[in-house]
Amino acid sequence: PSFTREELTAGVEEARKAFRTVAAHAQSTEVIKNAVAAGVSSIEHGVWLDEEAIAMMIERGTYLVPTLTAPFHIANGAEAGIPEYAVEKGQAVLEDHFASYERALAAGVRVAMGTDQGTPLNRPGENAQEAVRMADHGLSPGAALLAATAVVGVEAVPALQIAMVHLFYNCLGVVVIYGLPFLARLPVFGAETLAAVASERKSVAFAYIVGVFFLIPGLLLGITAVI
Repeated sequence: PSFTREELTAGVEEARKAFRTVAAHAQSTEVIKNAVAAGVSSIEHGVWLDEEAIAMMIERGTYLVPTLTAPFHIANGAEAGIPEYAVEKGQAVLEDHFASYERALAAGVRVAMGTDQGTPLNRPGENAQEAVRMADHGLSPGAALLAATAVVGVEAVPALQIAMVHLFYNCLGVVVIYGLPFLARLPVFGAETLAAVASERKSVAFAYIVGVFFLIPGLLLGITAVI
């Protein structure tokens, strides 16, 4: 390994003092375990993950950034002029890399997208190919998109559910206030009526709060979970 576990731990501690996170370029099994134990936030590459390394990442919430595009292009780049020795090395690594990623994904390791751009045939502006490869090897297309743009893949479903609830209320407000002019006064009328009734009957206020803030969002979350 390039650094011992103690050296890595010291580096992570110093980074945290400066409110920084640490990503580790780690391919071999021992290096990955040392980096995860030291407290890094993410493992870049993670070519040779074993079950213990995967379990450690899950326990600590460490992200895996698999960078599948880099070895893919090297392994398939003979016609583009990549040296034969590099192609052979890439081919020897590629299947293990895919297998490690798939095992980590199946076990529940958090993933995020990164391309290791600058390697042969891995050009700026072509980042989307990494999301495609992540989806080709086990991640859903939607989760791959979110892993590349917003949240890690395993958090995709709750993120979409929350977004659906916000969308429902926003659309409802737009339709009522702007889309149907004759209903423009409805929110004000409804608020006045509710205030008058709730002042007389506390149960009405309670039912309103439960319905609007719990039952309707719960229903929407349930529907999106099924979908």
